Amino acid sequence: MNRENKRKQYQKGYYKTHACDEGFTCRVCGRPVVPAGAGSDHRNHCPNCLSSLHVDDEPGDRAADCGGIMDAIGVWIRKNGEWAVIHR
Repeated sequence: MNRENKRKQYQKGYYKTHACDEGFTCRVCGRPVVPAGAGSDHRNHCPNCLSSLHVDDEPGDRAADCGGIMDAIGVWIRKNGEWAVIHR
């Protein structure tokens, strides 16, 4: 089951409170992405090419139907020291 279809089996807002522990294959570079070593419980991008899919309208809601590829354009360091990749 791919990442786009998998998100529809959970309640709205599920990923806001639960870690994203599923793996997926990057649609850009084709590499497998697994949660181990991701550096965050809420990872949403490929650690190789930093690309992501548009799956959220609000962070963690998995409500977007677009599924388009988002390119990394920057990085943001949160107050707790966690890094977040900024996509467009």
